[in-house]
Amino acid sequence: MKRILHFPILVAALMEDLLIRGVMVRVLENWLGTYVTLVIAMLFEALHVFNGHASLMSVIFDLIWGFTMAMLYFYSKKAGEDHFRKAY
Repeated sequence: MKRILHFPILVAALMEDLLIRGVMVRVLENWLGTYVTLVIAMLFEALHVFNGHASLMSVIFDLIWGFTMAMLYFYSKKAGEDHFRKAY
């Protein structure tokens, strides 16, 4: 029974990442630029401090996670653009 309860939590976490990385980061990067968007992505992850079980270490890891995911998005986007230019 407990495994069934974990599935909605997993789906919610994946949807949150898709919404933030897939939509919000893309729109903010076009509007505000890469560096400002990177800071906003990190601050969005810092909102997890309001979790009842949050600690200082979990907030630090959330900030690192936000930075890492945003950088992966930026680099993968640039790598895709470079590949597209070379292919065509």
